Amino acid sequence: MSITKRDRMLVNLLDNTLKCITTSQINLLPEFQCHDSVLSRRLRKLTLEYKMLQRQMMEVVNNTYVYWSVHEKYLPKQLEHSLAMTDVYLALVRSDYEIIAFEIEQGLKYNENNKDKIIIPDIMITAKSPSGKLEQFFCEICLDKKINDIKKKYDIYKRYYIPQIRKLGKNATSKQLLVISDIRFSLDDGITIGTDLEEMESFFKFLSIG
Repeated sequence: MSITKRDRMLVNLLDNTLKCITTSQINLLPEFQCHDSVLSRRLRKLTLEYKMLQRQMMEVVNNTYVYWSVHEKYLPKQLEHSLAMTDVYLALVRSDYEIIAFEIEQGLKYNENNKDKIIIPDIMITAKSPSGKLEQFFCEICLDKKINDIKKKYDIYKRYYIPQIRKLGKNATSKQLLVISDIRFSLDDGITIGTDLEEMESFFKFLSIG
């Protein structure tokens, strides 16, 4: 069984974009979607024979394998949080968005009161809808009740980071705040949607025709 184009796509996805992914999430990628036994054989080859991925059986995610890059020694400590970010990626590609940038935990440097500081969004997204509309999100995964922390982070992003980037002559525009959470609350500046993958897909599909 030779390495295929979609095998390399998965390896590249975990090397450069996502922190981790489960077997069921892999089978939701448009490039895969094959019978469970076929997928299991391929993933076993990629991990045990070719050693292009790492995997571990995890009880906390319904006793399924979780895969991650060979360039990382361990699985992410916040596993549920990282897998939720993978769901956001899946929701976009399954809604026929072209992902231009999907940057996980990339630090944004800014200056406040003459002190250099940094904020770290969970995900910075730039994607093109099926109709060609460009969408940009400052995306936060909120699996707890720290809503005020998210609001504060986004306020810093708009109040300090964006103006300072513009001063450098860069054409930066403020991204829309998107919060993934099962806690229902209102946001003046953004949108909240649930952690269920189908709900995320419905949001992006609706957005693409809005």
